Amino acid sequence: MLDKKQLRHLANLARVGLSDEELEKLMDDLNSILGYVDEINKLDLEKYEPIRSGVLQKLLLREDEARQCPHEVRDQILKAFPHREGDWLKTPKILEKE
Repeated sequence: MLDKKQLRHLANLARVGLSDEELEKLMDDLNSILGYVDEINKLDLEKYEPIRSGVLQKLLLREDEARQCPHEVRDQILKAFPHREGDWLKTPKILEKE
């Protein structure tokens, strides 16, 4: 835990001016936080695998499946699409063969 002298030293290093009232409040807040961190450090975490990042390591993908859409909707899409070949929609090429 921090005492007034240590906190005053840290404030001076950070070039932060603190009144005695601010120093007391900050010391209470920081000591509360440090107490919480100390409790976390006491936990036995050996049986848990460490988390490398906050992102899932495995993508959750659904199986692809063909779905039937109503003919009216299909016809509207075909009519609205600028380039088509029969019932196929033509799009600009974005990938090239190597």
